[in-house]
Amino acid sequence: MKSAMQRNGGLTSALLCLILACSACISSASSYIKGIFVGHSPFPVPMEWTEAWKAAENEASQKTGAFVVCGSGSSMEPLYTAGTILVVAPTAFETLVAGSTVLYYNEDGTPVMHVLVAHTRNGWRVTGLNNDVHDYTPVTPKNLAGIVIHAFTPKGRPALGQVIRVATR
Repeated sequence: MKSAMQRNGGLTSALLCLILACSACISSASSYIKGIFVGHSPFPVPMEWTEAWKAAENEASQKTGAFVVCGSGSSMEPLYTAGTILVVAPTAFETLVAGSTVLYYNEDGTPVMHVLVAHTRNGWRVTGLNNDVHDYTPVTPKNLAGIVIHAFTPKGRPALGQVIRVATR
């Protein structure tokens, strides 16, 4: 007489394959937000506000030319909410890949932090995850400031002295 394992071996194997396939779907799906690939953008690490700044400054000090910024607005939600502390590092235009978040300057000279969607003959098309349309200005070697390499979501409220410190950066 066959054991339960022998009788259900095919079913067990099929279930295991299904579970593995579903876990692969979940992990690859997590690289997309609102249908946009963000697989090369760092997911933010939650921590207390003062610790987030310290961690960001420490990470920036490890890479030549890197700097810390505090995000504003809602265009990159849900990945980066307003107040997310980001480390931006200079990078060569030729090394950019879709799914990375970059800091660039639009045609008005305003800094914008959005995700790279597609490389075109005019540069990289970018968009905010929460926007309905792509940005008008493409990212080019001339307007690229850098790529986001670390992100921290602060918890709690900053002290007034820290707010002034942020404003003077």
